[in-house]
Amino acid sequence: MGRLRNKIIPFKVINENINRPTLEGYDVMYYLINCYKDIRRKKCCPQTYDEFKKWVDTKLRYMYWARCQYEIILIDSKKIQEQIELNNKYEDLINAQQYLVQNNPEWADEEATYHLIEKTQKVIRQYYNNQQKIDIYYQVKQNFDVLMLVFLYNIGKLDLIENFVIDSFNIMVKDDNNENVIKWFNIFEDLHLIDKNLNKNKIKAFLLNHYKDYSSGLTILSWPCYTTLGDLTILNQIELNIDIIVELIKYKFKNN
Repeated sequence: MGRLRNKIIPFKVINENINRPTLEGYDVMYYLINCYKDIRRKKCCPQTYDEFKKWVDTKLRYMYWARCQYEIILIDSKKIQEQIELNNKYEDLINAQQYLVQNNPEWADEEATYHLIEKTQKVIRQYYNNQQKIDIYYQVKQNFDVLMLVFLYNIGKLDLIENFVIDSFNIMVKDDNNENVIKWFNIFEDLHLIDKNLNKNKIKAFLLNHYKDYSSGLTILSWPCYTTLGDLTILNQIELNIDIIVELIKYKFKNN
């Protein structure tokens, strides 16, 4: 049986702090470790890597998939004012439609109501073209191998991650070429910029300096209130798990 580390390494994603509201780094590892404590001495406890992978995925999906407190909206930063105006127009049209049907029921099946609904749907389509709603589960799945490595390390299952080399750490940036608002950029594609002889502190300093002025092109809104929470920078995302990223880079350099 693996032994839990005294100091658990967190794994963070972007989420809204609903008490402020602002953006914050949300640690999913705390939840996973607590779940593991409940089963670690039971027969149902996973034993192999694949069993743990399935168990972790199930727990994360149950807790974080499609739950509004763990969802945010990502939109094209350049089009945020346009999105706000469309949202207001969308609300006005819906209110007008509801008023029409409630106060003039005899018109409910008439052509005027039909055209109003059609116009509303058109605005809704415009509104959703430049935004994408994501949840914590979606974010975690983009770096699931990294999460598994950290989780198994935290619970002392070192035999399951021996010689385990990670080839990617993905962050969100604006996708200008496809229908989706976001795409995932693997920062390991920039490893050629880093001197392999640097120590961990210097690698960390390089990453923080190199990405400090890079924009992801994305702005985050709260869900379902559509409050603007702020711009999502590349540095924001790297800082969430900077120590993990540095460890992965150093280990990759050592084994290449």
